[in-house]
Amino acid sequence: MAWPTTGRKLRAPSGKTPAERILWEALRDRKIEDARFRRQAPASPGAIEFACFERKLVVALDAGLRVVPNLDDEKRVRHLASRGYRVLRVWQGDVLSDLDAVIEAIRSALAT
Repeated sequence: MAWPTTGRKLRAPSGKTPAERILWEALRDRKIEDARFRRQAPASPGAIEFACFERKLVVALDAGLRVVPNLDDEKRVRHLASRGYRVLRVWQGDVLSDLDAVIEAIRSALAT
């Protein structure tokens, strides 16, 4: 499968979960620690939900539906870590129920 050269198709509003839309509103326009986040950035394999490239932080939004970790997710995390990125996994349920705690976790990750 060929990955799109731009993230435009990945960022289309259709198919986004409510948690993705809520978290994006919290991250966009440098609202947290003046960090510029991009959403749905291409990464091999697949895409990363939110990334701050200047601070090398990736925020992965997890639905928590899998009992066994996805091998593509593990491969992507190893790939990103080898390039100096930190991956912060947050649960969709936490975004919906306690957005302030999620934002604080992101703020802490940006500070390190």
